[in-house]
Amino acid sequence: MKRMDYYIHNETRRASGRLPMRIMAGHLLSMEGFGLADVKPFKTYEEQLSILKRRGMIIEDEEYALKVLKSENYYRLSGYWLTMLVRAENDSEEDRFYLGTTFDNLMDLYEFDADLRSVVFDAVRIVETNIKSFVAYCHAEKYGPLGYLDSKNFNNAKFHSATLDILKKDVAINKNEAVIKHHIYNKGGNVPIWAIVDFMTFDQISRLYKNMLPQDKRYIAKYYYGIPNREYIENWIQCAVVARNIAAHSARFYNRHSYKPGVRLPDEYKIYANTFFGYVYAIYNLLPLESRDRFIEELDSCIKAHSYVKLEYLHLPNNWMEILRK
Repeated sequence: MKRMDYYIHNETRRASGRLPMRIMAGHLLSMEGFGLADVKPFKTYEEQLSILKRRGMIIEDEEYALKVLKSENYYRLSGYWLTMLVRAENDSEEDRFYLGTTFDNLMDLYEFDADLRSVVFDAVRIVETNIKSFVAYCHAEKYGPLGYLDSKNFNNAKFHSATLDILKKDVAINKNEAVIKHHIYNKGGNVPIWAIVDFMTFDQISRLYKNMLPQDKRYIAKYYYGIPNREYIENWIQCAVVARNIAAHSARFYNRHSYKPGVRLPDEYKIYANTFFGYVYAIYNLLPLESRDRFIEELDSCIKAHSYVKLEYLHLPNNWMEILRK
């Protein structure tokens, strides 16, 4: 069995390839101006394979390569092989693969990114659990178990109201969960913050933290993370949410040109603000001390296990482990 067979699990992208259409004032907008002439024509799987071969990729097992193209999407794979191309000198010529580039090289990068997503996802899961616990404990200690329902305990009342609307929907969706049923039938429907956080997404808890009163955010930042500046924690958590979404939706880390939002970093590392390393820095500093070395070791092992990986396409400095451990 080919090693990539394990990874072929139809990570299908949602993109349909259809151009957006908008109906305004009862009129259907013309498709003119959308650059249809620039859209490449449809290619069969066999034609896609021929293009790779024509450009110089060595494909020893064509049946296997076709299987991968069918399950993983030609365009999705192109994000990885772009790092293997020698750019043509003019528009009349095609980009060519570096001499000796094989389909197995491509799969090595693809497998690497899948492994990398797992490492990042596992780390971010710890970060998410931690911030939920910290927010629930600190807010309940200061304002009581239902203090999160009072807009006075938050910075922006309008945003707080919108958050509560979302939480009400979450409670309704999860009404058959034991903890929710218990509070509906035995506590008048009042769910304490330490229970409600488990039904919040990472993005929701990130936004809840961001809307807490400045002094409360500052306390969590300093007491739990050892960072006196709450704005760093706000930003790092937001970046961790983005990293989590990339990993969860099988998007690409390798050869990703820019990450948004940018990460708040010390001055000497600001050039990495919109890079994978910047996001690694944020996640690392949000992890509890006992989890940080493991995160570094798993990242390092992941990179070393795939010989075709180049740090430059992750924007990782050569001394990235040393920088994190400072």
